[in-house]
Amino acid sequence: HELRKDRIVGEGGYSCVYKVTDVRTKRVFALKQLRKGFVAALNLAERVLLEKVAHDELRHPFICRLFTTFQDADCLYFVLELAEGGDLFDIIERQGGSLPEPWARHYLGAVSLGIQHMHCQGFVYRDLKPENVLIDAKGYARIADLGYAKRIYQTRTYSTLGTDTYTPPELVRGHGRTKAADWWGCGVLLHEMVVGEPPFTGARLARPLHRPAADLIAGLLHWEETARIGTESFRAVQEHEWFAGFDWVALLRRELPPP
Repeated sequence: HELRKDRIVGEGGYSCVYKVTDVRTKRVFALKQLRKGFVAALNLAERVLLEKVAHDELRHPFICRLFTTFQDADCLYFVLELAEGGDLFDIIERQGGSLPEPWARHYLGAVSLGIQHMHCQGFVYRDLKPENVLIDAKGYARIADLGYAKRIYQTRTYSTLGTDTYTPPELVRGHGRTKAADWWGCGVLLHEMVVGEPPFTGARLARPLHRPAADLIAGLLHWEETARIGTESFRAVQEHEWFAGFDWVALLRRELPPP
């Protein structure tokens, strides 16, 4: 199929993402272009391969879909689902720096379902942040950029990567990370959505945090992995007071209206 590049929608350290149109079918996609020279120079071949493997094995309504891959003499290409609503970072900025709790609840619900699916398949995500949560054309959140997603054959991985603000305490202590690190990331993400700042910055809250939201954030950011909400059972997240009355089944079916 011939793909026409329409515009750039994102740029990273070694890749560029274009909105493209299939000339024959008129369908639109995101085309992630990775220059082979940069991939080789930065020793990123394993990461690129892991990203493809993760996409192939992690099909879920709230994980960005990979349709195919191809290459030419200079570049590798990933043909991905286009998230036309931008990313969660943009949404937070457009709303004045933080989100209403119902919005945050919908987005965190979708993200946590995607994270739980990864864990059930034996993967840890390791790179949760607002820039990696994309919003599709219908307004639903999708986890993107699976370059750091890794299948854990043992119980821990010791790679030091991801975003500093989202680094869990066990990794700082040299203990590596388990799936509990992703629930820590959910806590940081929720704090950033409803407060407008990552936790532990010392910034004063612009408005008081409702007790259920504060309690869930505290549970997700528990210092001890085994005590962290979500680590032992995803039901602890689903049944938390902050999600009282939330229709998880409708969300998974993409029937719960997005913000």
